[in-house]
Amino acid sequence: MAYLKNLLLISLLSVMSGTASANADEMVIIGEDRRPWLYFESDRAKGLLYDVMADILTELDHEPRLYLVPFKRSYAKLLSGLAHFSMMPLPSNPEARETVLSNLPPELLVGEEVVFKMPIVAIALKSRRLQPNSTQEVLQLRLGHERLLPYLMEAADASQYSEYENSEMQLKALMSDRIDIAITAEPIFRHVVKRLGLGSQLEVVYTLGHHNTHLIWSAIALGAKHQSLPAKAEEVLKRMKARGRVAEIINTYSDIRSFSNYQ
Repeated sequence: MAYLKNLLLISLLSVMSGTASANADEMVIIGEDRRPWLYFESDRAKGLLYDVMADILTELDHEPRLYLVPFKRSYAKLLSGLAHFSMMPLPSNPEARETVLSNLPPELLVGEEVVFKMPIVAIALKSRRLQPNSTQEVLQLRLGHERLLPYLMEAADASQYSEYENSEMQLKALMSDRIDIAITAEPIFRHVVKRLGLGSQLEVVYTLGHHNTHLIWSAIALGAKHQSLPAKAEEVLKRMKARGRVAEIINTYSDIRSFSNYQ
């Protein structure tokens, strides 16, 4: 399905094996350069997703290393067996979630534990005073999205809406009246609005749904040697959540109130 491919393309923040590395326990976290998720600052790997994945790897005696590439290459790396470990969002709706999972290649293994939940929100200019009361009312407006719409709302014809590479481009289109609504994950919206200083002009007018973010693994990359890693990582993640480590990482990079299961 087209929306499944888009889902993987926007979400895979993968951990690749260092095939050229002499250290067999070194794994490389790969994804696009995008704050607050993955980035470098003063040659230091940082980011909300990086810290969660790096903590898991460190506890499992693997050395994390961040490698940033254009987002489309993450998908190819994972399915080629170069990537071991990733995160991906799934729709919170059980039926939609099962649709996505049933269409995943068997080489991809998705964990059960939810890392965090991100509301998917509709953003508008405060001056417009838009107050949609349903998803269908949102769909009647001029929409912008960043590769989210095709799988978030399966009934929608994404081709009639404007697709943007990132939230910053969306919000600039919103400010220039090229679209009525920008659709994005709430944590990304809060981060970009704070950085651009647009908080007094934009507002969330509707919540369309949620992403439940999960760990995902490549069975090809794991092979027999590391086939137990997914189960071990799930246990590490549970312990991290229980002792407040995941919430601590979120608070370092974002407003924790933007994550549904940490409010």
